[in-house]
Amino acid sequence: MKERTTTRQLILGLIAVMPVIVLDVALPHSLGFIDLAALPYIALLPVVTLAMGSVAGLAAALSSFLWVALLGPALLGNIDLPAYVGSFETVPVGTRYAAAILALSGVILTNRIRRVQSDLDRTRERSRNLDRDLESTQKEAQALALSLRATNNRVAAERSSITIMHEQVKQLHSLDQQEVLNATLAGVRLITGASSCAIYRFHEQTLKLHRLASWPARDDSWYAPTLTVASSIPGRVVRTGRLFSLREMVDHPELRKIDDKRSIICAPIVVRNQIWGVLNIGRLPFLHYNEYAEKGLQVVAALAAPALEHAMPSTGPNPRSAAPDEKLSDISKPESLVYPYEQLYDTLQQRATAAEQQRYHVALFLIELQTHLSEDESFELCETVGGAVAHAAGASTTVFHYQQAGQLAVVSVGAGSDATGYLLLRISELIGGRAWMVFEQMILPQAYIGFATSTQSGFDATKLILRAERVLALQRAEEPGE
Repeated sequence: MKERTTTRQLILGLIAVMPVIVLDVALPHSLGFIDLAALPYIALLPVVTLAMGSVAGLAAALSSFLWVALLGPALLGNIDLPAYVGSFETVPVGTRYAAAILALSGVILTNRIRRVQSDLDRTRERSRNLDRDLESTQKEAQALALSLRATNNRVAAERSSITIMHEQVKQLHSLDQQEVLNATLAGVRLITGASSCAIYRFHEQTLKLHRLASWPARDDSWYAPTLTVASSIPGRVVRTGRLFSLREMVDHPELRKIDDKRSIICAPIVVRNQIWGVLNIGRLPFLHYNEYAEKGLQVVAALAAPALEHAMPSTGPNPRSAAPDEKLSDISKPESLVYPYEQLYDTLQQRATAAEQQRYHVALFLIELQTHLSEDESFELCETVGGAVAHAAGASTTVFHYQQAGQLAVVSVGAGSDATGYLLLRISELIGGRAWMVFEQMILPQAYIGFATSTQSGFDATKLILRAERVLALQRAEEPGE
């Protein structure tokens, strides 16, 4: 590149001298402007050097000298060479030196001016670059200021969210499933900033997910009531047991086939190393979509998992529950003696409310039958034992299946608090005093019994259940080898 620039300047220097040479030949005067001390050629040199560079100025000087000293006289043969050379002697010595000094000074000065001009150009360019860098730095500083402000706002929001989340965690202690679901969805909104979210329950038998709750209420129809594990984003979370985030679509474009545009972030709800369900964020403001939202959803899922496991679904009015003005001892026995676990919470709360109004006492017994039976066999054993307990305890006692296959819950209402100890003794003797037939097998189960009464825990279903569970846990802990 540099060689091409030098060659270009040489050519431009030669071309610049040509007009002066043409005038030198055409005008009637001595060749080379000798009578003028070659001033046109000398004056040309600074102009060429300033305009085109030092190389062009040098080319113009050399070409001018060659023309005046050699080529001009040689090409114009009508000139008497001795007389032409002698004409130089007629120029005063001072003029000749002055012309030479002027030519040399002009070339040096103009070359220096050109260098200064080049330096100024580079300085101006550097200044422009610095201005651009300064502008870019200012923009970066503004962006950092916005980021810092956003970070400070987020920290303040996190502090507020932690306080509010603490209140939500308190609500997770409830055994009312609807309260737990609402508290969980509120936690998702607070931590992640989601504008729409839902909770799905996984059923292993059908390999489907059923929607339990969503927020806001107007989005109930937006979320599908049932999803399959094989063809949905929440189903993929169940299959993999890992968090899903929308950014995975970039690395896994095949997920677009099962994406229904209603899952931005999904987190599994894990209970006892099993997938209980999925927390699903369907709508999320763009500014809130980040790693913080993903981790926040996982935190909410982990906090809610124990409460969701123990929460009891509300099933509406229970035909077996007593009205406040109805005598509890007059409730007739139904055809089935052991009722589903899902009806326990509502029935217990309704019985406790009615008992409080009529100044009765309510007691809850949790029975755990320790055997080596399979799940189906344990369920059948509970059906048999529960039926016998219900038959022996009388009309004021109701028996339910509890959380696991080998567990029962007994709700009893009576006029005196001393009836609780008597009923506990009867249940213990009934279970341990005989062998039970299950699928043609003779079973001798070991029973652990936890209990709670309204005298200790008040007439609140949640407190009754929690106290009975603590007593049951103590019974297990006291067993040798446990």
